Amino acid sequence: MTSIGIGLLGAFGIGNRGNDVTLDAFVDGLEGALAEVRADAGEPPVHAVAVVPAPESVARPGIETVAWTRPRTSRSRAARLRARFADLAWAWRVVGDLDAVVLAGGGLLEVTRLRAATTAWTVTTYTWCARLRRRPVIFWSIGADDLPRGPARLLVRAALRGATTITVRDAHSVRAVEALGAPTPSEVLDVVLSLPVRDRTPDGGARPSVAVGVFNARGATAADGSALDADRYESELVRTVCGLVGGGRDVVLFGGAAIDADVIETIVTRCQVELGHQASHLRTAAYDDYDTMRDTVATTDLAVVSRYHGTVAALTSGIPTVSLGYGPKNRDLMARFGQVRYCADLPVARAQDVHELVDQLESRATTEAAAIREVAETLRERALAEFRELAGLLPAAGRPVDRIRS
Repeated sequence: MTSIGIGLLGAFGIGNRGNDVTLDAFVDGLEGALAEVRADAGEPPVHAVAVVPAPESVARPGIETVAWTRPRTSRSRAARLRARFADLAWAWRVVGDLDAVVLAGGGLLEVTRLRAATTAWTVTTYTWCARLRRRPVIFWSIGADDLPRGPARLLVRAALRGATTITVRDAHSVRAVEALGAPTPSEVLDVVLSLPVRDRTPDGGARPSVAVGVFNARGATAADGSALDADRYESELVRTVCGLVGGGRDVVLFGGAAIDADVIETIVTRCQVELGHQASHLRTAAYDDYDTMRDTVATTDLAVVSRYHGTVAALTSGIPTVSLGYGPKNRDLMARFGQVRYCADLPVARAQDVHELVDQLESRATTEAAAIREVAETLRERALAEFRELAGLLPAAGRPVDRIRS
């Protein structure tokens, strides 16, 4: 029997663990949805192909991988320019071995990670190669920002015009896509919310514990394209952590991407100087993948988190959470869980603001934890239903395809 190849295009395998769990959620969610939608239809099997920048980093049983650009042999400016045009032929070949291309969630169209010469070019290349080969192009559960004028904005607008179906993960992304000149997209949940809800496992220590998620803001930008003040953020985070420990709490620091490690080290060093003997109440957690992060957060009483997927991990573990977010997506996520009152904005928040939110949350922790878990279960059911909707958009009849090898 022939099989249907579905290309899952995304920035997976580059050290952002939240992105990587999005790929896992897509593979698992689609597999379950397709089994339900096509159980009695006699349809051919479907196999997922991850089209990614680092295929060796995401390879696992049940999913094939292929690089999203031609392998590079030189880093000179002239070589990079030639490589961009060679990528057209590469994308054309990859798409030719697929039956559909899905831009698989994540924040590929957000200003924080979008680059004209890399991400925007790649997304647009695959979109139009697929359209010219008469393959459906589905943007599903993506995050987007209203991009500043320039090549990246032009490329993303071209990609949006080429997509056959567009859904986004929050209200901010709806407005951003509209601002880029595309028709109003449908709003669906972030696919990560389809993963099983995690049970809390408090460590039962004598002091309340707080998980603090650290974000590397060095060189980062906000959703409006403005530069984040990393020095200010780190200084306020030191004050936040020291205030939490001084207030009688244990604190565990964790990251959400490989680049967070340096900032965590800096925060620990500065806090040890400020805290003196109380520094024994501060520790760091190993962070290898999304499951490890959820294991860490689930043992604490409260969370203060900056990264979006760290906030997801806390909420889907039923942990009362303060979101110290760097973009509207964090507030949109907290609003889904009825927790928007516990939001602070990273570019302007002071340690005092965070402490006040933690105090408020602690006084309602039991009530909020129960409410958060109930919402998480409801959202999971909705996210799984939306996967069935996505499955219905995929090709219903396969043709012979060559298995792609990375």
